[in-house]
Amino acid sequence: MPVVNRSLLWLGIGLILGPSGLSAQQAASSGAVELADLVVIDTVTDELVPDVHAPHGALALPRAWFGASPWRRWDRATGDWAGSRSLLERHGISVEGSWIYDVSSNVRGGVARGTRGRGLFTAAATVDMSTFAGLPGGTFAISYMTMGGQVGGELTGDAQSFSNIDIAPTSRRYDLWYEQRLLGDRVRAKLGYVDANSEFAVVNVAGEFINASAGFSPTMYGMPTYPDPALSANLFVSPARWLTLGGAVYRGTLPASRAADATPEAPFGIVELVASPAALGRAGVGVWHHAGYAPRLDGGLQQGPTGWYAFLERRLSGAEADDSTVARGLSGFARYGWADARVNDFAHHYMAGLVLDAPLGWAGNALGVAVSHVELSRRAGYAHGETALEGFVRVQLLGFMTLRPDVQYIVHPSGAPGVGAALVSTLRVETAF
Repeated sequence: MPVVNRSLLWLGIGLILGPSGLSAQQAASSGAVELADLVVIDTVTDELVPDVHAPHGALALPRAWFGASPWRRWDRATGDWAGSRSLLERHGISVEGSWIYDVSSNVRGGVARGTRGRGLFTAAATVDMSTFAGLPGGTFAISYMTMGGQVGGELTGDAQSFSNIDIAPTSRRYDLWYEQRLLGDRVRAKLGYVDANSEFAVVNVAGEFINASAGFSPTMYGMPTYPDPALSANLFVSPARWLTLGGAVYRGTLPASRAADATPEAPFGIVELVASPAALGRAGVGVWHHAGYAPRLDGGLQQGPTGWYAFLERRLSGAEADDSTVARGLSGFARYGWADARVNDFAHHYMAGLVLDAPLGWAGNALGVAVSHVELSRRAGYAHGETALEGFVRVQLLGFMTLRPDVQYIVHPSGAPGVGAALVSTLRVETAF
């Protein structure tokens, strides 16, 4: 019997015999459950299978637990905690964990040849305040991160950072914020410690690449992002479904005055307009500004460094992922960033890339290529700009684990005339807990 037919038969039996006591007719008449809410596409096998997160009150669906469904199909390695996780989720509490581990080898050029490894563990809890406390539109979140291993950039000497998690070992609280949605989600406010790149300069297609410049333009001087979210107030208004205007003020990283002992807390402000009409894809433009004093590259201080950025992303073929299918086809993106070369090492940034989802019908997997170029400030004595060429393959090994082999060729690392082009390979393993 075909897989889809077996799944539908199993669901039909569950409707009649499930422990909720609902017959198929009662479930249909009560509106308790719909088939689309109960099945998902297995990204490993491309099969239609029961959704392990479907409400237990409607059907006797297998949870992600031993003896209930195969471990390889769980979307989190620790599963449903014998039903405890589902119980928390029914009360509005979601607990997630992730582990990203990179092994990188610089096999040519750069500063030195060698292999380095690094790992980032993140644990997060999110509370839907509508379910938990009867406050519609409210969300509370807190997360913690710990980073260990070796800094790979010491081998390549690149300015853009070939790995977006490549920092010195550290452990800290990460997110801590409260969000409120109003007027039918047309208005959204968020207060607390927020990663600015989770709200601004977000290019979803570029997020498949591991070079740090894919996350946000390196011209965005002192942006409060990984690994240091900052206390902030964020406001977003959507007058139409396809249009959003957002703005925020963050505690900045620059001193508020010229005094030698001034504390680095002058605010960082950012405004962004994002439009996503169907014919265009998704496009955005933003402006950022520091109120504090920045050191000039040629000496002295300058108040109020400012910059701007723009991006465009769209699906070129196929279809986006939804509740019943995985993403398929080709997507592309382009981004640009500008900053004042008197205070910023990065004067201009250009990046573009393509990502192919489900190549050759390989559901849940992807491959991509991108190029990122930065023009480095001549005032700081840089002889060249830096260009990074990147290619990756993403393989859904298990429901909760992906492998991402990645290769980057970096021309003129950090613009230094005596450093040869670096060739660095990385194997990234991503595991959800």
